[in-house]
Amino acid sequence: MTKTTNLKAVIYCRVSSTKQTTQGNGLDSQETRCREYARYRGHDVVKVFKDDASGGLVTRPAMQSMLAFLKSRRKETTVVIIDDISRLARGLEAHLKLRAAISSVGGILESPSIEFGEDSDSQLVENLLASVSQHQRQKNGEQTKNRMRARTMNGYWSFYPPVGYRFERVAGHGKLLVRAEPVASIVAEALNGFATGRFGSQAEVQRFFESQPQFPKAKNGGITIQRVSEILNQPIYSGHIEVAKWDISLRKGQHEGLISLETYLEIQERLNGKPRLPVRQNINADFPLRGFVTCGDCNLPLTANWSKGRHTHYPYYICRTKGCASAGKSIPRAKVEDAFEEVLRCLTPSRDIIALASHMFRDLWDQRAESENAAKLSMKAELSQIDRKLNQLLDRIVDADSETVIKAYEKRVQEFESQKLLLSEKIANCGRPLPDYDETFRTAMDFLASPCKLWASERLEDRRAVLKLAFADNLAYVPKEGFRTAEFSLPFRALQDFSGSKREMARPAGVEPAASRLEVSCSIQLSYGRPAASIARIALRRNGDMHRIAVNKGASVSLRKVTARDMAGAHFRYYDFVMAAFVVILVLSNVVGAGKRAEIGVPFVGLWPFGAGILFFPLSYILDDVLTEVYGYARARRVIWAGFAALAFLVLMEWVTVALPPAADWNGQAHYEYVFGLPPQHIGTFPYFSVGIGGRIAFASICAFWVGDILNSLVLAKMKIWTAGKMLWTRTIGSTLIGEGADSLIFYPLAFYGLADWPVSALLAVMGTQFVLKVGWEVVLTPVTYAIVGFLKRAEGVDVYDEGTDFTPFSTQS
Repeated sequence: MTKTTNLKAVIYCRVSSTKQTTQGNGLDSQETRCREYARYRGHDVVKVFKDDASGGLVTRPAMQSMLAFLKSRRKETTVVIIDDISRLARGLEAHLKLRAAISSVGGILESPSIEFGEDSDSQLVENLLASVSQHQRQKNGEQTKNRMRARTMNGYWSFYPPVGYRFERVAGHGKLLVRAEPVASIVAEALNGFATGRFGSQAEVQRFFESQPQFPKAKNGGITIQRVSEILNQPIYSGHIEVAKWDISLRKGQHEGLISLETYLEIQERLNGKPRLPVRQNINADFPLRGFVTCGDCNLPLTANWSKGRHTHYPYYICRTKGCASAGKSIPRAKVEDAFEEVLRCLTPSRDIIALASHMFRDLWDQRAESENAAKLSMKAELSQIDRKLNQLLDRIVDADSETVIKAYEKRVQEFESQKLLLSEKIANCGRPLPDYDETFRTAMDFLASPCKLWASERLEDRRAVLKLAFADNLAYVPKEGFRTAEFSLPFRALQDFSGSKREMARPAGVEPAASRLEVSCSIQLSYGRPAASIARIALRRNGDMHRIAVNKGASVSLRKVTARDMAGAHFRYYDFVMAAFVVILVLSNVVGAGKRAEIGVPFVGLWPFGAGILFFPLSYILDDVLTEVYGYARARRVIWAGFAALAFLVLMEWVTVALPPAADWNGQAHYEYVFGLPPQHIGTFPYFSVGIGGRIAFASICAFWVGDILNSLVLAKMKIWTAGKMLWTRTIGSTLIGEGADSLIFYPLAFYGLADWPVSALLAVMGTQFVLKVGWEVVLTPVTYAIVGFLKRAEGVDVYDEGTDFTPFSTQS
């Protein structure tokens, strides 16, 4: 075809990457050849368009600009000059699309390297050249990928260097990753901080990076969470390489790591697991306690804001939980943070305690240094064992036919390879000299000695570190009372244990035991051997999983709300004593008082009959209430079965004792047989038992006691859940009504019905009287019950709720 001449023209140039634009001269060379061609054809070049994008793409910035330019001058014929066909596109599909797009806006494609035409032969040549260009691009890509993959398999990083690294030519390695300071140290600090819990979330790592002036940031001056996630998930920082898309498993790299492989694996565990402490992403330096301090009423985190006043803004913490008693009540920031600093000052241990702890840590440090050789031998043996397992797995993979089985074996191989890398790293580190103890622990011991100093730095990062390192849980704040007793972290609890100071529980006001809501005045003194600041009032109430009871001497004692299943197998200080008291009272009430019917004169009533056992048998029900309230239904049931066994043994011994032949000169056999014996002349007309009075009493007592006490314990445990641990008196009296009622209905007919000296009227009168007196005893002794329950709960440190308990009576499991 005849080429046009003397037309307006544009030049389109393209290279594949920005690097070729800045470091090469490809664009200039293309433009020079295209201008030379334009002069030869007499074209007037009006504009030049340059791209630095892949030839496989259709939507390139300069290409779109050129098409828009051509469209704006559609009425004028414009020539588009390219150096060669590969500059337009390096793929047949992309070439055809761009060819059609240029034609649609009135452009005529020309090149000094090829003649474009509309006839079939020209289009065939054009398409063949486009296909060859596409093949060449694909082949170059495959060769580049293969070279990069091979180099990566040898432990070299073949991609753009990650933040904290740069490429440097090293003899024998070529381009090798090396540390790029100071960014490398910043990244290492962030990774180690996340692994150890110094940074509680990726958001805190993000804020740490943003606070470092030397760390490279985006154009807006920030760091994205995506970039933080990429850094945390990149094994290259541990000195290892892994490229999943190329099937390259984790392996030792040739470069130096910023962290250990063990630290990297800890990071992955944290990323894949739950956070160690509740964290908030929207925390700023104005409110360092935001998200950590909770509302004392709803136990949800307080939020914070600045409130506009007449002349200035004022900072407040506030609860915004709907339905909460404290919702919308603003608390001045200074009030909350001053109270927190008072609590923090309580953590300052004595110098003697710090010296003792430091001495212990130094001994452990020395022992570690001495045991490194033994540990190294042990790890080498473990490494050999892993090698044997790997060889066995590889043999199984060769013999396996199932694809599923092969994948399972390959997964196990990868796990073993990771273990080998970790062990190899540890073995290599065993030979390195340990850092100096003072250098390693100086910062930690300084913090333990006075956490207030780190808080005083006023850096948000330092203050958040104090919250994580000093406290095991969030702090609850009550507006008119201050902070509730704090639960400190393990190091500070350990320092408390070192002191060996005595702890003593303060007597709560009133008679309601620790499970209910009450407030007591107190002062807190940590068991470091030195007094702490006084906190005017500390509330005790059920909030989540913890009750707080303040003490006058020593540390405050926390009552944990637990389920009975949580405490299965736990040891309690006073449980055995309560069990012994229960069994003793039970046995004595059935031996000493149950068989005697007494009468006393009551004004306006006359003679009032009652069984002598009423004097102390109700104490067993009080102890049953105490057992269930303090230790839970399961442990109370265990005690009831112990009492059942004791009564059964009592009956057996009664029979055996009476059956023994009496001595010839002993005259008490008849009386003995009346109380304990078997002879039928003492039976009366009751048709069901051929035992003596003592035997009937014992049998009736066993049945009545077992049914009554089980019902008493069951009702009390259920009511404790219904009442949320409040109003103990409703549980003790309500359960006694049920338990004692069942006890009286079973015991008296079985024990005395049909006896000559126990007419039915007297039996009913005694039975009714006993029931009234037993319930009355429970009411009268309610303050005693409160005192015992409160003492035991404080002594044991827990408050047991029977949530999810198996309430079957036919078990002795506690």
